[in-house]
Amino acid sequence: GKPPLPPAAAARGASGRVVGDAVAALAAAGLNTAAGAGPGSGAPAPAGAWSGAAAAAASDAAVVEVVEYKRRLASLDSASMAHELASLKSAVAEAAALEAELKAAREAAAARDGLRAQITALQPKVELAGRMRAQVAALQEELDYTHAHYQKIIEGVAGPGWTQNMGPIE
Repeated sequence: GKPPLPPAAAARGASGRVVGDAVAALAAAGLNTAAGAGPGSGAPAPAGAWSGAAAAAASDAAVVEVVEYKRRLASLDSASMAHELASLKSAVAEAAALEAELKAAREAAAARDGLRAQITALQPKVELAGRMRAQVAALQEELDYTHAHYQKIIEGVAGPGWTQNMGPIE
């Protein structure tokens, strides 16, 4: 069989390598994995972050590591196996958290793309509405001027208060 793991390797465990390699693959593909810089942190994501290729690379790396881990696990004693099991559970939880972040990032990107498409589609309508408002304002100004002009003409011909001086229509 294989000799027991050195203390540093046992502390990290093969499961830590799985997650570490997956995170490294994501980072190599452009994902910023620094604490406080991931999705939902408000920090801008780098271009290409959480791409499908990065997720596939991380998944492939994880599968290879799991196969190697299973081979090595068969040769461990019960104490080392218990430690590896705890490390694996931790790695699975971390992987699930990364998967949830990936899903949220994809949904946010889709929502952003949807909003961009809606804004682009509405832009001509917004421009048309602006032109129509300007036309309505110009027409209202012309109507007000015309009304005032005709009011002066009527008062000039008939005199001020001409409507009160009119008698009943016969």
